[in-house]
Amino acid sequence: MLAMAIPPMPGRRRPGQTIDKRAAVYARFSSDLQDASSIEQQFRKCREAAEANGHLILPALEFRDDAISGTRGDRAGLNAMLAAARQHQFTVLYVDSLSRLARALFLSMDLFRELTQDHGVTVYSVTEGFNTQQQGWELNAFCQSYLNQEQIRILAAAVLRGQEDLVLADLCVGDCPYGYRSKPLSDEPQSCSRKIRRQYMIHEQEAAVVDRIFKMFVKEKLAIGRIVATLNRERVPVGRRVQKGVWSRTRVRTLLRNKKYVGQWVWGLRQNVRQGTRLRVEHRTEEDLKNWTRWREHLRIIDDGLFAEAQSLLDANEKACQSARKENGRLGGSSVRDRASRFLLHHVLVCGKCGGFFQTAGQHYMMCRNHLKGQCSFSYQVSRTAAMSNILSALTTWLKADESWVNVVESSAIAEYDRIASTIRPSRVADLSRRREDVENRIRRLVEFIEKQEQGGADDDVGRRLRSLRSERSDLDAELRAETAILQTPAARPTRAWIERQLGNILTLLGGEVPEANRIIRQLMGPLTVTAVRVRGLVRPHLQTTWVRHTARVVNEIMEGGQAPHDTPDGEEIIPLKVVPDWISRCEEVRDFHLQGLSQTEIARQMSWAFDAVPKAMKYWCEKHGIDYAAEMRSRRRPWGRPNKIDRIRDEASRLHADGQSASQIAELLGCHAQTVRRALGLGQFARQVKHSANSSETIGPSANMDQSRAA
Repeated sequence: MLAMAIPPMPGRRRPGQTIDKRAAVYARFSSDLQDASSIEQQFRKCREAAEANGHLILPALEFRDDAISGTRGDRAGLNAMLAAARQHQFTVLYVDSLSRLARALFLSMDLFRELTQDHGVTVYSVTEGFNTQQQGWELNAFCQSYLNQEQIRILAAAVLRGQEDLVLADLCVGDCPYGYRSKPLSDEPQSCSRKIRRQYMIHEQEAAVVDRIFKMFVKEKLAIGRIVATLNRERVPVGRRVQKGVWSRTRVRTLLRNKKYVGQWVWGLRQNVRQGTRLRVEHRTEEDLKNWTRWREHLRIIDDGLFAEAQSLLDANEKACQSARKENGRLGGSSVRDRASRFLLHHVLVCGKCGGFFQTAGQHYMMCRNHLKGQCSFSYQVSRTAAMSNILSALTTWLKADESWVNVVESSAIAEYDRIASTIRPSRVADLSRRREDVENRIRRLVEFIEKQEQGGADDDVGRRLRSLRSERSDLDAELRAETAILQTPAARPTRAWIERQLGNILTLLGGEVPEANRIIRQLMGPLTVTAVRVRGLVRPHLQTTWVRHTARVVNEIMEGGQAPHDTPDGEEIIPLKVVPDWISRCEEVRDFHLQGLSQTEIARQMSWAFDAVPKAMKYWCEKHGIDYAAEMRSRRRPWGRPNKIDRIRDEASRLHADGQSASQIAELLGCHAQTVRRALGLGQFARQVKHSANSSETIGPSANMDQSRAA
């Protein structure tokens, strides 16, 4: 019988105490090529054994790892199981076999020691038919774990031998880069017992993309970033083995370095070296690679000259960036903290189309980061100077609001103070500090132990414990910061003077160092979504953002640890993100001058503008208020009952004309044009009417005059 009754646990039972029946189960399968139903099969076998022994396995105590090798010590399901064992959530652990728990000898024995000795857990192996309460279980577990480890080594050697045979036969071993595929050598169906051999072939569509990338880089002299943006913008397929489905700089650079495109296929560039539970990747030597290099001219995509030019350009790029590289050869770049300390709007503006953050694009502008990669069509730039000025202006104006808003802040701060005061636990801070100091001492002892080892700490169990302790220290630090923030609340209830002083401190921080000002903006305003709004009169759209104001955010910033909910907004405000033209910001003044009866020339003179800016401002004002511009101008042509110049001079011009003055003389006396005088007197229309009547009655025209002259 595979499942056995639990023998009494010495030293853990008291008279009259019942056996703890809480049990857990752990299951695992190795790779994604195996059947995922293996997990449920293992669970079923373990449940049957637990039921036979009178144990109960709760759903919350069923732990699993899918497609993860048992030689790895860092597994999500295994870590969760160990965490539950440390909290004494179960006393019995069921596994289908010891190989499911681990396939490394020392890892298996370390897990057995921690579970049985440190946490008092009894381990049951259903397939091997033993548990850790039996006599001599250690030897049985050691031998079985050694066999499991040797099985992995033998399997790895067999796989390597089979791959070497495929390489020598010039067949596919699964290393098809972008631009290639594999096709079967026969039409026989593949089965578990027989795997069809395959050979390489060129994929025409992907090969054309490879050729295009090389020509864009070499012939067109495009930067790798421009190539990536172009490929993503045109939605060029990235291949089968890319999870994100988009092109990246690393992928394009790796493609340009691949020697397989000129027919040089090298197998085994890297090899896996296992040390305990750690897997390290090492590069093979040039001498070893000579035996595994194959030249396949029928698989060539790029000619040697184009490939050599690409390598020269890549080498020149790497040499130019050599000073910016770290010791490991990677580019240094700037960290998130460095960018936040240099740019005031870091992680503040968000693209309205894709949701990506805006990043710097040159010295004076910001753009959507996904557009720079070709993944977003939002191509507009935001002026950093204008955006910072307008956002700071809106935030400063809000913090300097009226008395009613300060009253709301005061009442909310008092309510938050009462809530925090009811949760203050000085003993909790002391307990967390003590636990944090204990963890720090344990970390220090582990580090000293590693330094004393000859192999520099090759024991993976020590490294795993060190990572666990550091994670625990980080959690304790977060709890300590939260509790310390609560203790830093004002000793007395907030008053009006204290509130105003805190608001003044926030305004001071906004005008101070960039990191603190950036933190204040993100705390009080949150991510601001950038949208493009089409405005008539503007060629490019008007970039703006909508800021949803929350007074609770100000209260949380003032209380330095407050967690007042800010679900209910206090209002919205539209913030422009570009430099507003003068004729937009002063369109109200133009409207006022227009109502006063000034002409466009006079308004332009008053505003010190060009003449064409006045009608542009009037059009913008009309469209802003939903008024038809043409109708408004027609209705305001004579809106004040004021006569125009022709009406003003009509009486005086008539008097002078009656005195025998000509139109030119009258114009000189009145200071206007002679045509204005003629229009005021109606001479032009009167003369045309007289001439027309004379022609119709006397039939005297140019032809008649010519006939009379000939007769004379």
